[in-house]
Amino acid sequence: MEPLQASEVKTIPGLFVSDRFAARSLPILKAHNITHVLSITRPEDTPNYKPDQGIIHRCIDIDDDPLADLLFHLQSACDWIQAALEASEAETTSSEQASDSSKRRPGVLVHCTQGISRSGALCVAYLMRACRLPYSEALALARESRALITPNLGFEKQLRIWGFCEYEVVVPGSGSLTSALGNVVEDVEKRPYVVWKRERDELFRKGEVAVNRERAQGLAGMAAEFGKKGTEGLGKGGGRGQEGGTDGWERVEAMEEEWNRRLINGEVNGGSKEDTSS
Repeated sequence: MEPLQASEVKTIPGLFVSDRFAARSLPILKAHNITHVLSITRPEDTPNYKPDQGIIHRCIDIDDDPLADLLFHLQSACDWIQAALEASEAETTSSEQASDSSKRRPGVLVHCTQGISRSGALCVAYLMRACRLPYSEALALARESRALITPNLGFEKQLRIWGFCEYEVVVPGSGSLTSALGNVVEDVEKRPYVVWKRERDELFRKGEVAVNRERAQGLAGMAAEFGKKGTEGLGKGGGRGQEGGTDGWERVEAMEEEWNRRLINGEVNGGSKEDTSS
């Protein structure tokens, strides 16, 4: 069993990822000087911090469901993390100028229930945006910090869209656009995000059996990937050059290229063209 810990994300000083147990451990939070906690889980699984504990807490209510709309939350969540890290950096700089060597950089913790899929996906999304990395490289980098990180297949697909949309799936409107009903459009969703939502809506219209089958496949794929890490060297990043890792890396890059091609061509559901009449 993995010891209780919060893992600092490589290349992002001050950003940590963990499960719910570490997030509830005040000794762990104090050890890393964590002042901000972002819970990516159901409200009943979030820590109950007291006001005098000095923790700024935000919760994103989302299930570890391959069909959950993670993309909807990524921009605001990454902005929240970035603002917290920048505030921490400013505080650290101020302390250094005051010659207070006892001050350490305040930290930001992202957690879900097990620290595997939801919080892992958000850390990958943040690495993609902060370091301008494709999904595969950001995942490998995140796993160097926490080997357990394995987004479910639905989240993986959404993270690839996140990268394809250049880390912004909704563009803030200027008020210069109007809809067919004459209403002012404040925000505009990028086409790949619209395509993904249409695919999901079409799946929901097929009924409960089809939806449950898709969910089961998404979670089973995550479990299979999680199990393979111990035998294929993915547990320490799964990156290029590791024994057994090259073929897997080439496979996911081919998947990424194929999905991007489908997005560009507007193909959904086995090659049918996107209906642009609506």
